[in-house]
Amino acid sequence: MLETMRAAEDVCCEFVVSDDGKGIPKEYLDDVVVLPYAAGRVRPSRQGHGLGLPMVSRIAQAHRGKLILESDSGEGLRAALQLPAT
Repeated sequence: MLETMRAAEDVCCEFVVSDDGKGIPKEYLDDVVVLPYAAGRVRPSRQGHGLGLPMVSRIAQAHRGKLILESDSGEGLRAALQLPAT
């Protein structure tokens, strides 16, 4: 889904991907954007989190945007990539 959002000071495009899978506990959401074998990673990457979300997070940062993850155990995952439209 592509949405254009307008704020008082800027305009951005938002790409949203969501699912109704098993979700990710809220306390691990920040960790899933860290590369799987990085020294700063809180938990091992054996849970199936690979390169996808860390790459999307870096793409967002490179384009002055952000990746917003919303999830909890048993509630699926919603990933919103917000990029400046200008």
